[in-house]
Amino acid sequence: LAVLKTAYQLKHAKGGRKPKLSLEDLLMATLQYVREYRTYEQIAAVFGIHESNFIRRSQWVEVTLVQ
Repeated sequence: LAVLKTAYQLKHAKGGRKPKLSLEDLLMATLQYVREYRTYEQIAAVFGIHESNFIRRSQWVEVTLVQ
């Protein structure tokens, strides 16, 4: 989680819109996708965001954690 927070702060150093999902919720949703084999559509509905936003954000989490 600390790695994600650092990467998020670097990416949004100049400001920007506040995300609907906290980093903790985003990490939890991404882990649900990876470990429980749930669809993006199901997870997006549970967390109340659009499917395309969840896909984009979860891919960012995966790339950030791999680095």
